Amino acid sequence: TKGLKYVDERVKFMSEIISGIKILKLYAWEKSYMGKVEDVRRKELRQFLYNRLLHSFVAFTMSVIPYVIALAAFATYVLIGHQLTPEKVFVSLSLFALMRMPLFALPQVFSGIVEANVSLKRLNKFLICSEISPLQTDLTNCDQSVISVEGANFKWDPRDKSPVLRNGKSSLLSAFVGELYKVDGSIKIQGSLAYVAQEVWIQNTTFQKNVLFGNNKNLNFYDKVIKACALEADVHALPAGDNTEIGEKGVTLSGGQKQRLSLARAVYSNRDIYLLDDPLSSVDSRVSKHIFDQVIGPESLLSGKTRVLITHNIQHLSSVDQIVIMEEGKIAECGSYNELMNRHQSFVTFIKQFTQVKKSNEDEDNFDVEIPTVPLRNATEINQKSTDDIGIKNKLLQASDRQTGLSITLPTNSETRRKQHHDGRNIQNFEGSASKNKEKEIKTFKTIGKEKAMTGRVTSSVYISYFKSMGLTNVVVIVLLIALDQACLVGGKFWLAEWSTIIINSSQTDVRDRYLGIYGGFGAGRAFARGLAIVLLVLASFRGARLLHTKMLLSVLKSPMTFFETTPQGRIVNRFAKDIRSLDGQLSRTNYILLSSLLNAIGMIATISISTPPFIAAIAILCVIYGLIQRLFIPASRQLKRLQSISRSPIYSHFTECIQGATIIRAYKAHDRFYALSDFKIDRNVTTQYTQMTSFRWLGVRLEFIGSCVTLFAAVFAMAARDAIGPGIVGLSISTSLTITQTLSHIITASSELEAEIVCVERIREYSKLIPEKCWEADNSSHDANWPANGIIQFDNFSTRYRSELDLVLDDVNFTISTCEKVGIIGRTGAGKSSLLLSLFRIIEASKGRITIDGVDIAKIGLQQLRSRLTVIPQDPVLFSGTIRMNLDPFQQYNDEAIWTALEYAHLKTFVQSLDNQLNYQITDSGGNISVGQKQLLCLARALLRKTKILLLDEATAGVDLMTDSLIQETIRSQFSDCTVLTIAHRLQTVMDYS
Repeated sequence: TKGLKYVDERVKFMSEIISGIKILKLYAWEKSYMGKVEDVRRKELRQFLYNRLLHSFVAFTMSVIPYVIALAAFATYVLIGHQLTPEKVFVSLSLFALMRMPLFALPQVFSGIVEANVSLKRLNKFLICSEISPLQTDLTNCDQSVISVEGANFKWDPRDKSPVLRNGKSSLLSAFVGELYKVDGSIKIQGSLAYVAQEVWIQNTTFQKNVLFGNNKNLNFYDKVIKACALEADVHALPAGDNTEIGEKGVTLSGGQKQRLSLARAVYSNRDIYLLDDPLSSVDSRVSKHIFDQVIGPESLLSGKTRVLITHNIQHLSSVDQIVIMEEGKIAECGSYNELMNRHQSFVTFIKQFTQVKKSNEDEDNFDVEIPTVPLRNATEINQKSTDDIGIKNKLLQASDRQTGLSITLPTNSETRRKQHHDGRNIQNFEGSASKNKEKEIKTFKTIGKEKAMTGRVTSSVYISYFKSMGLTNVVVIVLLIALDQACLVGGKFWLAEWSTIIINSSQTDVRDRYLGIYGGFGAGRAFARGLAIVLLVLASFRGARLLHTKMLLSVLKSPMTFFETTPQGRIVNRFAKDIRSLDGQLSRTNYILLSSLLNAIGMIATISISTPPFIAAIAILCVIYGLIQRLFIPASRQLKRLQSISRSPIYSHFTECIQGATIIRAYKAHDRFYALSDFKIDRNVTTQYTQMTSFRWLGVRLEFIGSCVTLFAAVFAMAARDAIGPGIVGLSISTSLTITQTLSHIITASSELEAEIVCVERIREYSKLIPEKCWEADNSSHDANWPANGIIQFDNFSTRYRSELDLVLDDVNFTISTCEKVGIIGRTGAGKSSLLLSLFRIIEASKGRITIDGVDIAKIGLQQLRSRLTVIPQDPVLFSGTIRMNLDPFQQYNDEAIWTALEYAHLKTFVQSLDNQLNYQITDSGGNISVGQKQLLCLARALLRKTKILLLDEATAGVDLMTDSLIQETIRSQFSDCTVLTIAHRLQTVMDYS
């Protein structure tokens, strides 16, 4: 149980690391997180060692029992005065040999029962967990309103003392789609739902399939949705248009493009109610106005639908029917824009405080709306002539008087929906259908390549690398010990044959004791050699498993981001889950069985050949037949194992994708389609397993035939030579031939299993030789330990691209940022703002030109050194499962006082103090139990703890309201006043005071 617990912990941790690898690279945390994985791995291997030694002891005991029984039986028989004869000895040996297989299998049976019981308990524990039920939201028909909520209280976890909410905007929408536990009250919804989550979920498929989301394609309506969501230019810029695969989590798209794609999916679904969680946060002002006018507003595609919109943009408030203001998880105010303005309450204060920013946005929106024409990551995004526009150096109105964070929810009321439901603008009335339009076939452009299956024999280099990881000296000693074990076995049989042919009188006790002692000596030699070989094999396997895992882990963590962008997460997790599991368990046992069976077969054939020399001719023919069978079976078995491993990766990828998008899948009621897709992927994997099992049955029939032939020839030749050889040798020959069938079966089965299981080493070795990033640590680095001391950044004719086959995303960029300067970087969605920041961290390397910081070319600095001297608050906040303390300070470098100070400056101290266990409060996977805004503030707290000379913010305030944005900017101005700050923003207020 403990071993499985550690396996789960390690695989879960690896899955989180792969999912958040970009953050690890930006913060230069790879080595430290590698150490955490290795700590769990050490515990896992320690448990594995204990279990294997225990199993080995039991297997050793069961293997020597037949010999001990034979020795005890013969000793008792002769000690009470009976005479051993060949017929008694070898008939007894044949019967004792029949005990070997049941005794050998017994520990495995018990072990299998125990493991199955543990697995069933774990599955049962998972299956009895509380589930989200459709009744949780009381979905009933209601003629009076579309959404009705009365006296409802919600919690993320029914065990929580209080709900984990701040203002509760996203939580409210989660309650609408049934993701929260309703403590009391009622919620009633009439109609189907479409949900756009704040954290965008994108499938690893084509752009078009992401929009359709399982629906049939209506070309006219599809084109209108793409245009309304400002995606036309983006689609045209893709290599294969909307048939381009956009990668896992939409890695080839910018944040704004992913958000607009998620919105297009909702619009195309043609639902009654649209729940939109801040879909305009990652787009610029013009695109925001275009989307609001074309998709959300009163004259948009969704004008006949109910829309519940969460937004932090105040410029659209006057265009909505109702405004709901939430504070601390409760509704503070509700009414139309004019009603709220006439009340002169907190809403008016909020509007007046940011009215100047609102006017600035409105002035910008007076220009004609133009859909972005910048292609996706393949156009010149920043050039020398436009570098003056990167920094915004205007003075900003200083925000005053801290207010309680206001959150606005903007739904279209049900009355408007019913009034406009049949006004001719309903989505269902769009003309045209997929059947009436012939679309030009476009070849799909795949970002994610298929996993390739190796063909042919596993190369000798794979075996050599495995044996080297075990230690070549250990391997040689193990082989010698197993050979000694088999030599003692053969010697004991010949000695017993000699013993049974001589007549020993009752008075010749010394002769009897000599034969008995030597036979016992052979048994003791077997026990010593076999026991030592088993223990040494377990220790060598332990060493090999540890080294191969460490090597693969280091190689994966050193890989550039392009590897993770083009490789599904499930494919990588498969290597660290099933392949490592095979390496830990089955592979070493298969090696031992093959080696011992092979030497045992050699001993048997030698025994029969010495006893009856004519048998050599027959065995030569049988060996040819045996070789042909092996030649047919092993390649098929090996390839089936490869197909089995490859067909397992899509299961992991699909399952991971479903878990990440579970909220969206449930909201759209797409369960059945994803169930069917999962079943299809599992069926493909099970098919290979079934075929492999069938192939083993095919092998068994043919091996039994060869074994019967061996017994037949041994008996015939023994009878033919009965006058030339003694009865003991005849008995030895025939009794040995009776057991050769099992041995031959073990050889070919173990060899095929070895060929199949060694595939895991082949796959691990493949990921241990990935092309790495540039050097983590530069050998010739001679810069000051306090570098950068000034934070002066210079781009000199800098150009870069994401991958070698793609066009430049930055072309001949030239600019200089002075020490302690605050620079705002603005531009339309997909314009390359984030690419500029990634270049500073060398996530993408220079194609031409260079970047210098304080006069030092960053290309000459080790990646770990460079990234550890910079701080970033990323666009997508990433948290790992664990405590708040671990997420802020994963390596325990700071005391509690420093952490609480950072939380206070990040405006999270009050929130954290209200939680159970405070700093030790457990964050769930990806921070699922706190809001996106809170996750972003935790990332700010990280930056405050880390505090380097250069700070970079990539849309760091996109997920928070305007008031919180002002507070964050105030913190940055005060705490990073002596730092160089680069900020990517869509809100002018965020960067208007930069100079």
